[in-house]
Amino acid sequence: MFRRFAPPLLFAPLAAIALAGCATYRPLPLDNGRGPRRVADITVPAASMPVPELRAYRFDPADGLDVTEVAMLAVANNPDLKVQRDAAGVAQAQAYAAGLLPDPQLSYEHDRPTGHQPGTTDAYTAGLTFDLGNLITRSARVASARAGAREVDLNLLWAEWQTIAQARTLFDRVYYLRRLVTRLQTERDALAPIRASIAQALQAGDLTYDSASAGLNAASDVANQLADAQRQLHQSEHDLHDLLGLDASVPLHLTARRSRSIPARPRCSARWPR
Repeated sequence: MFRRFAPPLLFAPLAAIALAGCATYRPLPLDNGRGPRRVADITVPAASMPVPELRAYRFDPADGLDVTEVAMLAVANNPDLKVQRDAAGVAQAQAYAAGLLPDPQLSYEHDRPTGHQPGTTDAYTAGLTFDLGNLITRSARVASARAGAREVDLNLLWAEWQTIAQARTLFDRVYYLRRLVTRLQTERDALAPIRASIAQALQAGDLTYDSASAGLNAASDVANQLADAQRQLHQSEHDLHDLLGLDASVPLHLTARRSRSIPARPRCSARWPR
């Protein structure tokens, strides 16, 4: 009768290797669900920007955000782009895993007879196996995984360029709507005493409605234009905050300075070689 077992010393290195490959769980702290409260709290790594023009630009929100800094902030903090970057990371990991060769399988058995019967001896069995089928299909599998990863990277690049273009458009819209609202508020305030004087004159009978219509219509037109501009500004600011991944309560100080221009169309960069 034989008793089959593995030597105790064999389990020690195997257990160490298995434990080394185990992933540990560590919970990340949760924020308040509203994101950063200030633009200055956001890190914008210039080296990760998709074009040299943005990588060479210094992001400094302390003196306000110009159109280039808004574009950089959108690329770095847009929620949709973050999801696509995670997908790109997964695709790169899959491409790397596709090139890995299967591990060879080593087996070992030791049979020791029991009962001390004469003429018996220990039996040893060792085997080494390797999956040749996986090796044959490796080149096709790697090519497919790399093509898929490149497709994800190019989709990310295109999404970043669309985000840059949208950020530029929303910057211009918000900046000039703010100026328009300020100008219309000044006109409204300037017309307010005139409108009050016209109302008093009408009440006293010193003016007719026909003669007062020009002044009343001017004040009414300014009020309507102001309400429409405020509505457009509110919507544009909401869209810009969403694009930047910021809560609506985060203030955005926009400045008109434009030190550098952003190319009008995407070009392949170091991250996406031709």
